[in-house]
Amino acid sequence: MEQFRLPRQNFHFVLHKYSMAEDHALTVAFANALRSAVVATLKVDGRFVATKRMYLDSQVLQKHLQLLHDHLTADAEGESSVSKRDIPIFLFSMDVPLPVFIDKHYQARALDDMVIAVQVCARTEGGREKGRTEGGREGGEGAGRLGGRARGLEGGRAPVYSV
Repeated sequence: MEQFRLPRQNFHFVLHKYSMAEDHALTVAFANALRSAVVATLKVDGRFVATKRMYLDSQVLQKHLQLLHDHLTADAEGESSVSKRDIPIFLFSMDVPLPVFIDKHYQARALDDMVIAVQVCARTEGGREKGRTEGGREGGEGAGRLGGRARGLEGGRAPVYSV
């Protein structure tokens, strides 16, 4: 992150973790934004194959997460916001059989007022682990963590919500 920092700029991250099993508003936001589609995938041998893909609609999710973020940060508004920018970063970490994307093709999207990302640890049919996400984290089926936000400009903090 230091390579992206400007000379008089500081980054500060505040991490909050939430479980979709325990936070009903978060579960509703995720469920309302979840979609499926069949997309053409190019294979190594040059063939196109129809592939089922689960994805989150970023516009629908953004509306729900704005309300959730405003509610979560309402108590922490005591500090001055002069030359600070608060950018929420929502990371959905899941252990599900199919990969989940954002807007059909992306693992992360930068929107006007937040960043949304997904991290999936896919498993094979026999239950053996096919791949592990970065950091080796795991979660139960449908489980998630909600991360925090990031603030930039001359000092600030960004809450990162891990779902």
